[in-house]
Amino acid sequence: MRKLRLASAALLVLALLGVQTGTLTALDDDTAQVASHAAAVFEGNVFGLSSPLSGTIETLPEGRMVKRGDLYEGHADYPDPRLSGTQRVIVNEDFHVSADGVSSVLTSAWRIDNAEGSWLGDFTGYSDSEGRWHNQGLLTGTGGYEGLWALLIEDQTANGTYDVHGMIFPGGLPEAPVLPEPAE
Repeated sequence: MRKLRLASAALLVLALLGVQTGTLTALDDDTAQVASHAAAVFEGNVFGLSSPLSGTIETLPEGRMVKRGDLYEGHADYPDPRLSGTQRVIVNEDFHVSADGVSSVLTSAWRIDNAEGSWLGDFTGYSDSEGRWHNQGLLTGTGGYEGLWALLIEDQTANGTYDVHGMIFPGGLPEAPVLPEPAE
């Protein structure tokens, strides 16, 4: 147990200093479990998934176009390897015309699977008038990632890749505060 406490303390100090601990293969099982559930902030670049495999486009009576059920699938390599694996994303998107051109708002359901477990969650975002997506979402870990959450922010670049910023952390988000009533 003392060995586990020392390893946990060392990982905490390294995390606070922003040091990446590298591979976990040399650690014993208890220490590897603690390290695999350690909080980590990350940033990097990820290739976008393929063109949609399915989905529908519809024009509503008021002239607005919507897409429903666009399925994207492929392998994703995120900066934190716990998020890398087979990724499936289903997107619903509503398009709007403005003075800047056509843009959209979107919601999506995400799933990432790898040998250690899965990540599931929902994202919201928009596409700008240049067609680049900007997303943010929260994923919940299952399997080996049970008890972990991942918060991701993605901005599509001109070459189709995504700049990604995020954090994996244990325990979930804090409770949202309640706004006070307006003063009279």
